[in-house]
Parts: sequence; C-alpha cells; structure tokens
Amino acid sequence: LVHARLLAASCFLMLVQGHAHGDASCGTRACVAASSPNCGARVQLPSFGCNCSRCCSVPERQDAAATARQAPPARLLLSTGCSGSTFILGFARELLARHGVPVLTNAHEVQKVFRLEAVPHSASSFERYVGCASERNLSIFNKISPQTRNMPIIGRAAAMSARMVVTIRSQLLELIVCLAKDCKRDAITGAEPAGYPVNPEGLCFQRRFLPANVSQPQVWLDMRKLPSTARTLANRAEQHKLFWERSLAKNGVVWTGPQPVVLTYEDLIAFEQHEVDSQQFNRSLQVWEAFLRALSIEPRRPVIWGAMLPLAMTRRQRNISASIVNYREVAPLLRNLGLL
Repeated sequence: LVHARLLAASCFLMLVQGHAHGDASCGTRACVAASSPNCGARVQLPSFGCNCSRCCSVPERQDAAATARQAPPARLLLSTGCSGSTFILGFARELLARHGVPVLTNAHEVQKVFRLEAVPHSASSFERYVGCASERNLSIFNKISPQTRNMPIIGRAAAMSARMVVTIRSQLLELIVCLAKDCKRDAITGAEPAGYPVNPEGLCFQRRFLPANVSQPQVWLDMRKLPSTARTLANRAEQHKLFWERSLAKNGVVWTGPQPVVLTYEDLIAFEQHEVDSQQFNRSLQVWEAFLRALSIEPRRPVIWGAMLPLAMTRRQRNISASIVNYREVAPLLRNLGLL
C-alpha cells in the first residue's frame, strides 16, 4: 500500500511537471516512477527534447510500438567511418528541412542510442526516440554504423518500416589512407589499417579535430598489408547487403520492401568540386534526388539545386600522393592493385 501511494504521488508530480511545461501528451501517457523496478529494466533516457522528462517516456513496449507506427517514418544513414558521413548527414538534413521534413536533433541523447549501442535495450531506446519525435511531429535522421552490436536497432528500425540509405567511399586508396590516419579497422569488412599516421603527437582519430590551418598528418603505407586490405575493402557494397540481411534474420523481421539504396560519397560531394551545370555537378544533383527518394521524400530539383549552388567549387580535389610519406616506394604496387 505504501509503495502504491508513493508510486501514485511520483506519477502525479511528473504529470504536474509535464503540464507546467505545456506538454499535454504527458497527461495522456501511463507514468512510471523513477524508483519503480520497471524503469530499472530499461535504459534511463530523458525524452529527447520532449517537455516531459521521465524515466520511461513510453513505459510499456506495446505503447511504444503503437506510437512508433503513428510517427513519421524513421530515416537512417547506414555508413562506416571514413565514408564522409558527417558531411552527408549534415547536407541531407538541410535538404530534408527544405523539403518540409524537419528532424529531431539532440546530440547528447542521440549519442546514447546510436553510439552506446552496446547498452542493453538499445532497440527499445530507439523506439522511444522515434515516439518522442512523433510527439513533436518530427522525423529522425541519424547515422548508424554497420556493426554487430547495432543489429537490434537495425532490426527494430526495419520492423518499423524505417527508410535507409547506405553510403560508401568508392575511391579505395582514399579510404585506405583515411583508415590509416584514424588507426581504425573498417567496421563492415574488418579490414585492418594498411599503415599508420606519421606525426609527432601520435594523433589518430583526434587529427579530425585539428584547426583548419593545421596540416593533416601523412601516412606510411605497409606494402605487405596493402594487397589484402585492398581486396577486402573492394567488397564493401556486398558486405553492407549481407549485414542488412543478417540484421533482419537475427531479429526475426520479414522484409518485403526494397533493399537500401547504396550511393557513393564521391557522387554526393562532386557538386562541391565542380562548376555549376558541369557533368559532375548534374550527376551529383541526380544522386541527391535518388538519396531523397530512398528516404520516401519526393525530391524537388530546384530546391536541391538551390542548396548546392553556394557550395559549388568550394572543395579542393586533393592529390592523394601528398598524403603518403613513402609514395614513391608504394606507387608501383598501388598501380598494380588498380588503386591509381
């Protein structure tokens, strides 16, 4: 009886706080006290920007699923490191907003769902995240990495009919150099870096946060590792497909829709490297149209063109040889591997 009274009092307090913040939806949802053992079984997340913050935004999974079904479709960018996803995600969100599809953004909370995916119940957290976006009539659009620990989120997203786009880097030498600079193995293929960064600070991934006026470190490429790394990375598109299929099978999802569209970083950024109305600029325009269609958004060409125009010719095309310390030594092998 005492526990029931405490639970009722705690719920009443949270409902009052919800109304005080002007969130009428808080009064229509079941309430779970922060001290309830039901909350301890879930990842305790604030409600992603919703005014009413409580331990479990939607405490029962059935309610969460119902809310998610009524939400605007969730949208995900399935991408590994060194694939240009930071730029792609930012520009895509700009296009979504220009097409009347605003997305929920809260970097701190999104990190808990999409970067700390190893925590238990991450799929349920994702479902509540989508439900909270629905309360504000917003969609979500976030990057998620194709790693085994993320399969529950991918499966739950597919069960909710989420829209997904896969982006990959098609220039393998650029990818090899980037992975070596970051000291990272490729998430989708497991390929180990074929070299290491050369800098006195010993920077790896942290080099991405260097000021713009500071040169990026060069890399030393290992001729013994290059052939196997190149062969492994060449199969990335197929590996993305297999990861998608395994995620569905592992979570018991029967998928009848189309496979996620695979687009390349090089096509998506080409408009920044070439003049307006050049062949490359127009190709990039077409690829961004395909990107939006994959997210169930009917693209409006003048809108996309208007967003691309100010960025035309703003990205320099780099000479990759300048990034490799031992370029003269490895160049013959790179040519033999078809990387030059």
